[in-house]
Amino acid sequence: METITIRTPEQVELTYELAGAGSRFFALAIDMAIRTLALILVYKALALVIRSVNLMPLHGALSSPAVFSLFVLGTLGGFITLGYSMFFETLWNGQTPGKRAAGLRVIKENGTPITVFDAALRNFMRAVDILPLFYGIGCLTMLISRKRKRLGDYVAGTLVVKIPAEGSPVLLPEIEVEAPADAPDISPLDERHFHLARNFIIRRGGLSSTIRGSLAREVCGALLSTIGLESHSFPSDEEFLEWVVISYGKAQASAKLGSKRL
Repeated sequence: METITIRTPEQVELTYELAGAGSRFFALAIDMAIRTLALILVYKALALVIRSVNLMPLHGALSSPAVFSLFVLGTLGGFITLGYSMFFETLWNGQTPGKRAAGLRVIKENGTPITVFDAALRNFMRAVDILPLFYGIGCLTMLISRKRKRLGDYVAGTLVVKIPAEGSPVLLPEIEVEAPADAPDISPLDERHFHLARNFIIRRGGLSSTIRGSLAREVCGALLSTIGLESHSFPSDEEFLEWVVISYGKAQASAKLGSKRL
């Protein structure tokens, strides 16, 4: 498993797993199947139009139904081939239907979402990546690239990374904290504070020690301010946040159990 750590413009370090050739070709196969189906539907519609429309007013070579259909199919085929990925990667924040099914996303090298210009650049370069046969150049550059980039990714400054599947649960790591005798009352905290602490615990493994400590202090400060305290008696800020998550979760479970009994 190849990973890469990116420092975002907000100075937060995020670690991603790079997409391999297998997952990228799985996504490509799905997208190609969708594009092929779209071309078939266009051809069927075009055939119906040609049967009902007189092409003679066009004159010249295009007056032939066969030539005219090839011309229209070629034009629409090029638009679908290039526009398909550009459209979806811009609309769906770096994903096409194939990439979404494979759990992949295109991002900028600095971790920010791609723009329509980035999507256009990387997809226009497919004309080169696909040479000499079925992405030969693209496969070669991905194999020799430390970041598994094809030419389109180099030109656009993008990466393809793996993401958790849509809708899959994000689980907390196992945590166990022994609270001090003077542990504060967290009843003033609500669900927003719980999720703030929970999200930090989930993401902290991908942060550098400096950023991790800074974020822990900021989250602690926000929670302590709500409780009405300036400090806590836990050995560390992270242990305090772990205790908040555990305690809040237990309180919510007890509340649900009590409502069911009523």
